[in-house]
Amino acid sequence: MERKVMILSAGVGSGHNSAAAALQRKSQLDLSVAQLGYQANGADVRDLGRLDVALRPQPDGWQITRLNLSNPDGTLAVSGQWLAQATPNVVSLQGGLSSSNLDGVLTRLGYPRALRRGKGQLTGHIGWQGSLTQPDLSTLNGQLTL
Repeated sequence: MERKVMILSAGVGSGHNSAAAALQRKSQLDLSVAQLGYQANGADVRDLGRLDVALRPQPDGWQITRLNLSNPDGTLAVSGQWLAQATPNVVSLQGGLSSSNLDGVLTRLGYPRALRRGKGQLTGHIGWQGSLTQPDLSTLNGQLTL
């Protein structure tokens, strides 16, 4: 069995050219990555878990019907819209994070020992200007409940 791994480095995805091609063609995209990793500034690759994404083309962008990231520490499940034809691009998401081990989630994101023995849920909606993969954080807005 072939093992496929996708590593995101400094905001750029590598390892799956058909995803980028589908976005440019505006065709439906269903993508599953068994093991998603993240690497920043030459550090070790962090295992983020399994990624499942489903995008459907809309006249003004993309309907995000599923964007799930799951690992033994927690699950992020969101849906929403990416208005890629707008100037500037606008992304809006709703959903949440559920974790039985917040320390593990934060360690995967590069913040080890930030919290001990935590568990919880985060739900709500967020939005920003920019693309799905390159948000303009100065425009980030929304409401989250912990």
